[in-house]
Amino acid sequence: NNGASSAFAGLPEEIREVLEQPESAFKELEWEQLAPADDWEALQNPPSLIGEITEGGFEDRISGPLGSLGAAAGSGRYAQALSSARVVGELDGSFSKIPGFIVPIEFSEDNKLMEFFLVPYFGACFHLPPPPPNQIVHVTSAIGADFESVYDPVWILGRLKTATKTNHIATAAYSMDLHSQTAYTE
Repeated sequence: NNGASSAFAGLPEEIREVLEQPESAFKELEWEQLAPADDWEALQNPPSLIGEITEGGFEDRISGPLGSLGAAAGSGRYAQALSSARVVGELDGSFSKIPGFIVPIEFSEDNKLMEFFLVPYFGACFHLPPPPPNQIVHVTSAIGADFESVYDPVWILGRLKTATKTNHIATAAYSMDLHSQTAYTE
């Protein structure tokens, strides 16, 4: 481990601790584990009007925070869950492994991915309905990650934190210091 320690010598202690962990230290999480149980239950039971929205149709156009999805969702528990930034506190600081899709935010000069959102399904943040903030993870990499395509699912390993991050693309209720990424396999 001396080689790894010297390779990360200029990085903050908190980041070095993440990068020096063996892959076996990371516990696999499912997306439903990131939402409080009542939020997840509400998301699994959308109002019947949601199924009537045709992709690309008039109802699918954005006209407000959630477009016509917001109108179809109403003001009930489902609508609350769609915008929930409530987190599962026990996950704060955990070494976690989560599958998902990358939505790039920032690259380094040598084309390494430095910052991105991890989302549970392809096209999230680009299509309606967007995932709730507690279903988006803002990931930063101190050393840069390789990036192939937004179409390819990946496993992301890192230290998960309950910290909200908002930018022009989305709001994430979790953040993560990246340890590594691998191609998604079940």
